[in-house]
Amino acid sequence: MAVALKYDNDDKLLYTPGGAVANKAVVQLNDQCFIAAAAIAAGEEGVIMRRGTFSGVAKPTDEAWTLNEALYWDVSASEFTIDDDTGNNKYAGRAGAAADTAAATGTIVLNTPL
Repeated sequence: MAVALKYDNDDKLLYTPGGAVANKAVVQLNDQCFIAAAAIAAGEEGVIMRRGTFSGVAKPTDEAWTLNEALYWDVSASEFTIDDDTGNNKYAGRAGAAADTAAATGTIVLNTPL
């Protein structure tokens, strides 16, 4: 997949993906997670965010999140989780709000220090 990257500012990365990227989709580059600011068509330049607070992100419905709890990106499940899976899931940020076990979504503060 051909990828072109340019920094726009500290929080935004101009990104040209080889395949289409949905709005709010997680893009993992090396060991860092980004979130698409809007849908990006294949081969077109779009913005992915390196930092920020994002609500409505997918989480497992069998775990609760507490405010400021460390969150990891589980690429196989396509969701953020409190389980680092012995280092297999990549650190992504901190919970920006508590989330009940039954909730399918939560809030993440992306790429805050561990």
